[in-house]
Amino acid sequence: MDPYRPARAERVSFPSDRVFLGRSILEPTFSRDASSLYFALQDGGSTCIARLDVGSGLVETITTTPEPSAGVLYGGGLFAVSDSALVYAARDGRVHRLDLGTGDQAPVTPVMGAVGAPVLSPCGRFLAFVADRDDEAAVFLADLQGTDLVRMPGCLAFSCDPVFGADGSWLAFQTWHGDQMPWVHSELRIVRFRTPLGQCEQLHQALPAEVTTVAAAEAHLAFPIAHPDPRKALFVSDESGTRAPWVLDLDSGERHAVARLEGEIGSPNWVQRMMPMALEQDGESLLAISRHEGVATLLRVELASGQASVLPSACRSISSMCAARDRNGVQRLAYVGSSPASRPTLWMRELGERGEPTAESARVSAAVGLWSSTRLAGAELVRWETAGGTQISGVLTRLAEVDRTPLVVLIHGGPTSCAELGWDPLAQFFATRGYACLAVNHRGSTQRGRAFQDLLRGAWGMVDVEDARTGAQAMVDRGIADPSRLVVMGGSSGGYTALMCLATDPDFWAAGVAMYPLADLYDAAKATHRFERPYQSWLVGPLPQAAATWRARSPIQHVSRVRAPVLLFHGTDDKAVPYQQSVDFAQAISRQGGVAQLTTYEGEGHGFRQPAHRRDMLDRIEAFLDKFVRFGRTAS
Repeated sequence: MDPYRPARAERVSFPSDRVFLGRSILEPTFSRDASSLYFALQDGGSTCIARLDVGSGLVETITTTPEPSAGVLYGGGLFAVSDSALVYAARDGRVHRLDLGTGDQAPVTPVMGAVGAPVLSPCGRFLAFVADRDDEAAVFLADLQGTDLVRMPGCLAFSCDPVFGADGSWLAFQTWHGDQMPWVHSELRIVRFRTPLGQCEQLHQALPAEVTTVAAAEAHLAFPIAHPDPRKALFVSDESGTRAPWVLDLDSGERHAVARLEGEIGSPNWVQRMMPMALEQDGESLLAISRHEGVATLLRVELASGQASVLPSACRSISSMCAARDRNGVQRLAYVGSSPASRPTLWMRELGERGEPTAESARVSAAVGLWSSTRLAGAELVRWETAGGTQISGVLTRLAEVDRTPLVVLIHGGPTSCAELGWDPLAQFFATRGYACLAVNHRGSTQRGRAFQDLLRGAWGMVDVEDARTGAQAMVDRGIADPSRLVVMGGSSGGYTALMCLATDPDFWAAGVAMYPLADLYDAAKATHRFERPYQSWLVGPLPQAAATWRARSPIQHVSRVRAPVLLFHGTDDKAVPYQQSVDFAQAISRQGGVAQLTTYEGEGHGFRQPAHRRDMLDRIEAFLDKFVRFGRTAS
């Protein structure tokens, strides 16, 4: 694939406000007749739900209070729409109903702790959603009048992404045990109602329900969607080694892969409603986002033959999608996508009878301010061999005409995640200031199949550290980076890897930057939220057998080896990683005479929402790197 290379222009630093004021467009959802397109917009630390009139292009905010906020897992699954109503999860712990005709709004459920992923039944009278309370994230069924509420059978410790069958005769959802992460092993439940919901006036008429389990050993089963044929459902499974679409016959229980594709359909579901596919309403073709090594492709897959064709797109990173037919039978498709030179944008297009797509039409942009693409740094996918000969890839962003620059190695979070060849304002921020940026997809990253993802099992703090170093060394060997000015940077698990890099190779790195990092694995495991609590046992080893390994893989145990200056940031309300971890690490570095600068932000959690805090962080990072790296070291 050709790298993105902008035209040469006078170098101008990418403004910091384009980074800290960045907006997010989430969960595009068509109305049932495709005349309106709904989406969530996060801007300046707040969230609203907006509606785009497809015909006129008018965008209007339709609800802000109580603020939409889904609190199950790491969020996601904010709302659902029918012809006449919108339901959404709110920060007050309830699901609310908004009448799309009158604007009347009222809570549908009582306060239930945290709620998310609401979905409306085909008849529009009932609602399913996930509620996390009493140490269980279970699926509940309610009526829109708020008079009845029933917990669905078959739920394990966590549940995700409920969806109704086309005729309202069943409900499917993902579920998994509390000692596992969903991408390690999760199952599907099919709840069949005694009477289809469309024939019920009250919930008790649909019960009792019969529960069917769909599972495979050590497999990630997720993202169920309904088929127009109520006897069928589709979902994603990696039981063949790669996440791919599968179809399930509800009557026989038989299931099979729709197609074997190079890329992966779907990803680890840290949040709800990360839907990677949508079914055309004739039920003959599947529209899907395929991702491979950080590059996304839109596909149209024929269910009968498994034959896949590419829908051309200028986007290289694509998130959740939706599809629907309008009153004239025209198939519409919408998704959020970006490229190295274009900000995340809500795109829409139409598909002909044979699947021929119209050109992409930009409808809503997440951009803040105008900026010429000729002033951006170029970005490309690069590869190198790491320890043991495994090939690793990453996204390199830099000004092509400049060599031997300082290098910032960016480590993604998760650590089960993936850096993509899309819009990366942080990489542009550094690259236009004279740095090269390498976003590393170390062993354990997704989009390369289950075997590559599982290379991180029991090896966290080792293989990710090796891959960061070999990636930086590869850029040095290619004449891109200055070996005396190498920086490692990351947030959350990426921050953990950054700290481990500084301790493992103290003379290799010139500086490190860590946002809300794990520094003590024991302390983090005790204090983190329930969803992520079992993850470290998979990444490091089970306790008590692996107690020595947990100690050896905790950066706080190796501060005596750290020589490079360290910059840390943490929110005081972080529920995933206690901010005291950064305090303890910084104090330990200072006691031994090293350089450790720590900034804490009051009221912030695991990630920073407030623009003022995000701006302050960028200013501090730039000043820190200018002092200790960019101008503080002499180029070789």
